[in-house]
Amino acid sequence: PPVPGVREALEALAASGAVVAVISGRRARGVASLLRAPVRCFGLYGLEDERGPLVDSAGLVAELESALPEIERAAALVPGSRVESKGVQVAVHYRASPEPEAARRVLLERLRPVAEAHGYRVLEGKKVVELARAGGPTKGDVVALVARTEGIKAAMYAGDDVADLAAFETMDRLAADGATALKVAVRHPETPAELIEA
Repeated sequence: PPVPGVREALEALAASGAVVAVISGRRARGVASLLRAPVRCFGLYGLEDERGPLVDSAGLVAELESALPEIERAAALVPGSRVESKGVQVAVHYRASPEPEAARRVLLERLRPVAEAHGYRVLEGKKVVELARAGGPTKGDVVALVARTEGIKAAMYAGDDVADLAAFETMDRLAADGATALKVAVRHPETPAELIEA
């Protein structure tokens, strides 16, 4: 669930006339139902929004189904891991692993060849390794799309994970093109150092 005050803050921003979008690796409808705020929600790093798919995903579903047994075998090597299928991509969570760093290494070693063989890319998050469609979209692609379609001249992006680096790169490009762009790295013990540096 969102932290206290988030819904109210998003509602206030939207009411002020700001374009407010939430971009997540989760399913868009799930994020929208958690927030219950008048904002645009993009899920699976931009493959869908709260209304449904933004790209044709039929082939992606079939490809994921063929890769799922290999992904589950890799996860079975890591005590405390859990496989979450998102229909067109899959996440292997290892937060419950007694040795998270060892779990991460094993999962990356086992999942990279599976991803390559099936046309996926590996994305890391907070105690999770995800397989997502190769070639995007990324959170940065979504920021660029929203900025372009809404004619945005000033933007702020806040994030706390590795996938937010792509959005930060897009914010840098917006700034280079003359927009006002503010990047916020939300600091907590699991925030990647490279995001804070960016």
